Amino acid sequence: VADNGSTDGSLEELRELAKYNMIKLIENKENLGFAKGYNPAVKIAKGEFIYLLNNDAYVFPDTIQTMVDVFSTDSKIAVVGTPAYDPKTKKRYYGVGGWIRRDNRYEQVDGWGKYWTDSDFGLITKPCKRCYSESVTRMGDNIICKHCGHNYSEDYIVDCEYIGFGNAMIRTKSWDSLSIGRMIPEEYFIYKEDVDCCLQFKKEGHRVVHTNRRGVYHFVSMSTIKRDNDKYWKIAFESHKRFVEKWGKEIDMGIV
Repeated sequence: VADNGSTDGSLEELRELAKYNMIKLIENKENLGFAKGYNPAVKIAKGEFIYLLNNDAYVFPDTIQTMVDVFSTDSKIAVVGTPAYDPKTKKRYYGVGGWIRRDNRYEQVDGWGKYWTDSDFGLITKPCKRCYSESVTRMGDNIICKHCGHNYSEDYIVDCEYIGFGNAMIRTKSWDSLSIGRMIPEEYFIYKEDVDCCLQFKKEGHRVVHTNRRGVYHFVSMSTIKRDNDKYWKIAFESHKRFVEKWGKEIDMGIV
């Protein structure tokens, strides 16, 4: 368990668990952000797979085994994600993973321009992976191509460009093989580090996939939403800018 400078009393509870060797505890003296907070634990983790899970998520029974089963279908799969649900409404969230937009749709919406991420496989219309029509969209709780009728929500495995690292399992061997090593990119305080890392996996020949089986309840952004809203958006914009500067040209060139 990596404690990222928490001040709510949970660190003391973790120390008790560590005292009895129930967990391995890493204490960060301050909030280092997502990547720098996770990486000390990532680098010492053992096992065939590493499961990244936010502190505001609760895992459904059999979710971990389901993710492991997905890895067994193809040795090229490096990252697996599952759905996330609102614990109160039980409805499925967007934001668990998806694709990167290549157009300027968001330029008119909020000034973010190109390369913003489409979450949850069809929240916004995009080409169907089967018939290539621009007809994939959300219909209720399902993500359906209105042209060919394919329901992406029923697919066992869906290839995508990124998985949110608030709930992601990564094959250790694949991670160790990356040119950047076993780490989450640290140039972002929070947001876009998972997209960056997943693009690196894909660039080096690995698959990044989402499975529609099982999942987690996720309270979503509990570590950031309570804080100053202006500061939250400032950090988000800064992360997006860094991401575009790093990956924009390769995305345009079709390298990733």
